[in-house]
Amino acid sequence: LTTREGALWAGTNAGIVMIGPDGKVQSTSQILGRNLGVVTGLAQTPDGAIWVSSGSTFDGVFRWQGGQWKHFGIEAGLADTVFHRLEVDGTGTLWALASGRGRGAGLTGAYRWDGQRFEHWNEAKGLK
Repeated sequence: LTTREGALWAGTNAGIVMIGPDGKVQSTSQILGRNLGVVTGLAQTPDGAIWVSSGSTFDGVFRWQGGQWKHFGIEAGLADTVFHRLEVDGTGTLWALASGRGRGAGLTGAYRWDGQRFEHWNEAKGLK
């Protein structure tokens, strides 16, 4: 992910590597005391927030905003599962794509961020 500020964020099998516009390299293998492991999803929303997910290691998603991390899980409308991809659509809306693996077996579909919480979209809502 190349951010609007010109930094490069890359998901690895052991967390995240960040290269600043000045070339400074940083990495993290934990967020809020949780091991990241394999990071498969990175996205930046129009408000500048950077979102992180994993299709295999941790449930929910993390957001980096204002110099702080926050975790979003079932309390924010997400299924108790891992999220393989994060995408921002043409309107700037964040979508988290559930793999349906692990504890959330069968909980596939997309989850749309409305700015406060996530809403589950699936075939019943017209997702194809």
